[in-house]
Amino acid sequence: MIRRSKLEVYLDLMRAISVDGNPIHIAEKVSLPMSDIRKHLEFLSSQGFMKVKIAGGGAEYELTRRGHEVLEALRGLTEHKPAISPKAIV
Repeated sequence: MIRRSKLEVYLDLMRAISVDGNPIHIAEKVSLPMSDIRKHLEFLSSQGFMKVKIAGGGAEYELTRRGHEVLEALRGLTEHKPAISPKAIV
């Protein structure tokens, strides 16, 4: 099994939250136990990347504007783009 870094876990959580804020669906997407997910979500919340929304007696998670900005910036860095030819730089 490949071990993910904390950054990779945080990104996976943010991607999952951007699709669906339900805690059960988040856990399924990131393949981590809920105890670990809660710890990571607390960190993301403390840094202003996401917030908890209480809806119908249960918690839902959503990214803040800052969280969306960070996620988009990191997507740009991780997407595979064709290399720029040296001639194009001149």
